[in-house]
Amino acid sequence: EGEARILETTIGSVTEDILERRPDLRQRIGREWTREHYHSYCEEQANRFVKEKIDIIDGLMSRGGHNHLILAGSPRMVARMRKALPARLSAKLIDTMITNPREGISPILGESIKLFIAAENMESHGRVEELESAVFSNGLGVCGYEQSLEALEQGTASMLIVDQRLLESELREHLVRLAIQSGVPIETVNRSETMVRLG
Repeated sequence: EGEARILETTIGSVTEDILERRPDLRQRIGREWTREHYHSYCEEQANRFVKEKIDIIDGLMSRGGHNHLILAGSPRMVARMRKALPARLSAKLIDTMITNPREGISPILGESIKLFIAAENMESHGRVEELESAVFSNGLGVCGYEQSLEALEQGTASMLIVDQRLLESELREHLVRLAIQSGVPIETVNRSETMVRLG
């Protein structure tokens, strides 16, 4: 409860680690402040501490384009952080974990990666459902190598969705290169029966 670690990660490698500590205030009791002043000041400092961490998280997530946030820690601090999150960050919160800080960062990272992968898979399958709807309802979606290649070459593609099982690696890499050159986002899906159906 006296420090916060903010870890920015991309499937397992921590790219930024910011450690913040709260100043120790207990020695000031009795000399300068009454207990009421001390508790009031502690509450104010705790609120400032939480706000500073949320500002850092907000900056990292917007700068890094991250879509997922996980809070881990003591029940009290996790609840306090969660309550203070602005709506834009609450929408990206995929889970919370109650952890013991003495166990170190490795168990938190391991569990976070599992949660992140599960969230990514859910998002990917959601995008496949959007594609299926676009293909069948209004013709704004296309499936298959040839149609996808044509949409990318004509600049009409808004996203490329690839199931790695369904396409030869050379063809897949060609589509991916074209999408990158055109600035089209790429979504990779694992084992999508909908993609098999769509061809």
